[in-house]
Amino acid sequence: WPNPSTGAVDLDVTGSDRNAMVQVMDVLGRVVFEQQAAPGRVHLDLSDLADGLYVVRLTSERGIAHRTVVLTR
Repeated sequence: WPNPSTGAVDLDVTGSDRNAMVQVMDVLGRVVFEQQAAPGRVHLDLSDLADGLYVVRLTSERGIAHRTVVLTR
């Protein structure tokens, strides 16, 4: 999980449930990326998104976790 990133982001979702969902939101709260997340390491390719600050939200049966990531080229 490099931060800042050029677009490649890796998440460690070890211990999360099988039905976990990863969402990436821009500063306005719009969901700009969404992906199912199996337990383990999840690779997100955010290279199509514009430079800026984003919030990564992991939602599972265990709860919700938020992290920020900055994309720069």
